[in-house]
Amino acid sequence: MQLEAHRRTVQDFFDAELVTRNEVQYVEVELAGSQIMLIQAEIGVGMAMDQFNTILRRDINMPVV
Repeated sequence: MQLEAHRRTVQDFFDAELVTRNEVQYVEVELAGSQIMLIQAEIGVGMAMDQFNTILRRDINMPVV
């Protein structure tokens, strides 16, 4: 993930005293926010598949391909 690579880069800059701790924390907050959005999207996909199966009167756990 690009933000994870960016966080490592900023952390390296911090370790070399080229950026402040605040800049590292900013990137970490951005990364955490993107991870939350990914989880929400995955949950949404799962709910959509469940609804799809329900509409088709199939078992809710049947895989959607």
